[in-house]
Amino acid sequence: MKSTQEEWKETEQEQCLERAQEQCKESAQEQHKESAQEQCLESAQEQCLESAQEQCKESAKEQCMETAQGQCKESAQQQCKELAQEQ
Repeated sequence: MKSTQEEWKETEQEQCLERAQEQCKESAQEQHKESAQEQCLESAQEQCLESAQEQCKESAKEQCMETAQGQCKESAQQQCKELAQEQ
């Protein structure tokens, strides 16, 4: 069994990479370079990871009090406590 965190990350990254690959293919065809496609995908993967983590943090804060346990990151629970104290 995979945790919600792992499933979410995989789904987000797959979707992001699929979009990136499509864009990369179009871009690479225009440039007629195979290396361009490889470089594009490498940078896209890094961006996907970063954006997935950011989105995860945002949604964790929004759904915090109800569903943060086991979601996104272990640190979500800590963020919840901090947010709850502030409010």
